[in-house]
Amino acid sequence: MTSKILIVDDERNIRRALKRLINDIDVEVFEAGDGIEALACVNEHPDIKVVISDQRMPNMGGAELFERLTVEHDQMRRILITGFTDLESIRSTINDGSVYRLILKPWDDDELLLSVVQGINDYELAQENKLLHKKVLIMNKELEKKVEQRTRVMQMNIKSLEMSHRILDTLPVAIYCINEDNIIIDSNEISKTILDHQSAIDGLDFHDVFNENMIEALDTHSLNDIQIRDQTWMPLYSKLDGHDGTIFIMSRKN
Repeated sequence: MTSKILIVDDERNIRRALKRLINDIDVEVFEAGDGIEALACVNEHPDIKVVISDQRMPNMGGAELFERLTVEHDQMRRILITGFTDLESIRSTINDGSVYRLILKPWDDDELLLSVVQGINDYELAQENKLLHKKVLIMNKELEKKVEQRTRVMQMNIKSLEMSHRILDTLPVAIYCINEDNIIIDSNEISKTILDHQSAIDGLDFHDVFNENMIEALDTHSLNDIQIRDQTWMPLYSKLDGHDGTIFIMSRKN
């Protein structure tokens, strides 16, 4: 895409000389005779990348123009051409960052052309960074939404799991979920009380928890009644979803 450049000088011959110099690169050049005309041009072409302005002009000088551009069009790179005697009067403009490059008269063509090229590159890099920043903000918002959504799902799953455990704990059957490594990975409340276990049995090998009748029943998947002290239990078995383990259920018969 061709870059747009604005040359501001009250002398037509100087504008022409600068235009001839800048036309060595692929640019579209606009001209203005003073700061007021320059602002009108910028409002019409807000995508101008570099503004080259003389300091001394009627109506509005280069320093004032650049201060105005800094407020409304800060992305534009501003090159000020001035005489050595004007340096003191534009000190504040230089200090507050309104000037991208300061070129002293008589200017050096190579220096001025290099400043324009660098200004275009800096402008384009700043625009790319701005777009990248917007993309990052959008990605962060999307990520926040996903995290929020997943958090809600996780909270619902936790509540569902807690409710499932409360339901299991109210059932009059003993339930043991045992994985392929013989570890009890889940159980309900009654499953512990019938074995007189005061502490949690989850995470233990069922061989260390069950009595001999229960171990034999589970190993063989026998449907014979299991006697635990003065109570008789009927065993049931089901495959543990997603695992090679077993859900071992004992229902009290008397």
